[in-house]
Amino acid sequence: MLALLVVLVVLTVVFSWFASASKPFTTPADLYTATPLVLATVVILLQLFNPSTRGLTVLRRVVARNSKVPDHAELKGGTPWILLAALVVAWELACYLLGPRAQHPTISSLYNIAARIRWVKASIIALWISLGAYLLKQ
Repeated sequence: MLALLVVLVVLTVVFSWFASASKPFTTPADLYTATPLVLATVVILLQLFNPSTRGLTVLRRVVARNSKVPDHAELKGGTPWILLAALVVAWELACYLLGPRAQHPTISSLYNIAARIRWVKASIIALWISLGAYLLKQ
């Protein structure tokens, strides 16, 4: 198991380094963005259709109940994500309403500044992939 983790970390670092060299809104950048998304979709589908896995239990319950909304106990783990999303939306809205980006930068403009340095951009990509892997494991 440790060997698999080491291989995945090395692959993530190497992938992030190459992805960080791509220019935004180009075909290579789109392919680097799509690759983890496609892999995550495959993992989710494998978990969904494999009855021996515990993944996606809430989704299975919703489907089994003919789209009945899960009870509060099943949704409480999502509360931090809802709060994070609300915080991001509030930040972006405040930046939009308060004026020019130079004085009130949006998250994307802060990223653009940081992404000018390749190792910072690679680190952000690796963190993004790691977060996705963590969420898939939950």
